[in-house]
Amino acid sequence: MQSLAGKHSERWHDTSLQLQADATSLDKWILAACLTINGGGALAVLSNEKIERTSALIAGGAFSLGTLFCILFAMIHVRLIRAAQTEINKASTAFLRYELGQITDIEEIFESENELAKLERNENLAYLLNYGSLILFCIGVIALGALRV
Repeated sequence: MQSLAGKHSERWHDTSLQLQADATSLDKWILAACLTINGGGALAVLSNEKIERTSALIAGGAFSLGTLFCILFAMIHVRLIRAAQTEINKASTAFLRYELGQITDIEEIFESENELAKLERNENLAYLLNYGSLILFCIGVIALGALRV
């Protein structure tokens, strides 16, 4: 029968592997979606000579910034996921060391959990860039609809 510490260690390890797979898949999808809508919008606006210059600049600028926000989000998000993996691996190792009697103080485990909580707060801030990308896309679309074409 596996000890409680061993079960926790295995769970943390499995979680780390799942995070890596999820981050890779989702970041590709998010990047592709935001690049498609914002990049396509910028290309459509800036290549159309019939759109008034002011409209084209506002909409094209919004679409271009939306593309940039999306790329920044993906880059930051991947860094946060990798940092979370590191902390999860530290916690997993600490659980194993505790189980083997190499450490008696579980403070090391709690330190990793505290770091994970900090990373989670930073991840929430990173999502603002993703939302910003979508808002900028909407601004670009509104600018095209509201201004003269």
